[in-house]
Amino acid sequence: MTFRVAVIENEPTLVRTLRRVLCRRGYLVTHLAIDAAQLEVLIDEAETSADPFGLASLFWDGRARVPSDCSVVISDYYLNGHNLMEVLPDLRAVAGVVAITAASSVDLVRQLVRAGIDGYVRKPYDGTEELVAAVELAYRAHRTRETGRALVARIEAATSLRTTWEQVELTRALADLSRLRREEW
Repeated sequence: MTFRVAVIENEPTLVRTLRRVLCRRGYLVTHLAIDAAQLEVLIDEAETSADPFGLASLFWDGRARVPSDCSVVISDYYLNGHNLMEVLPDLRAVAGVVAITAASSVDLVRQLVRAGIDGYVRKPYDGTEELVAAVELAYRAHRTRETGRALVARIEAATSLRTTWEQVELTRALADLSRLRREEW
């Protein structure tokens, strides 16, 4: 399964490690640079190295904007005066979200879970399988949300319908939604 992962992280070494691990697993990776200085360092590094994965980076300005083709976002919790909780609802609307942070507070993890985080990886990052599992879980959560939104749209459209065929379509949409909820839990 191939999909795009956006990485929002301010440590260049970790960005390279995440990129290498995820690219080896077949994911497409986009780095969203934290500031202009970091973006310049990463671009210079890509131009002067034989980096087989490239470092095509975009500028992250603290707003929840990611490329439209991203299915998962891996984000540091603390980002130049911002934190992930500020943008989590907006990010979840467009992608699955994995938090990566050095903070080990149980309260922080609890807040992230309550806010709807799809995955969590602790720094220092040291487990490929842990990262891949968190990314795949976030991807499934994102796809489930997308499917749910599509089913709700089908149900809303079908509730105003009067013909037998339209009622059958509503029944099917409700059955799909019910199945989706069972699979999610």
